[in-house]
Amino acid sequence: MNTSIGLFWMLFGVVEEEKISVQDPNFFLIATFGRLFFMAYMVCTVIVALNMLIAMMNNSFERIMVS
Repeated sequence: MNTSIGLFWMLFGVVEEEKISVQDPNFFLIATFGRLFFMAYMVCTVIVALNMLIAMMNNSFERIMVS
């Protein structure tokens, strides 16, 4: 549950970098994959948000054109 809340607030840039950084050199590979997955999550979130915006604008345009 805390992870979901943290990802939600990261969309708005509220969480500090110190909370998600890994300092131990033994976990370099895991930290790298974590950053890659986080970047993919952020890109997908922006794409979904833009898709919803386009769909809402299309729906509004259709309603205006019908009336």
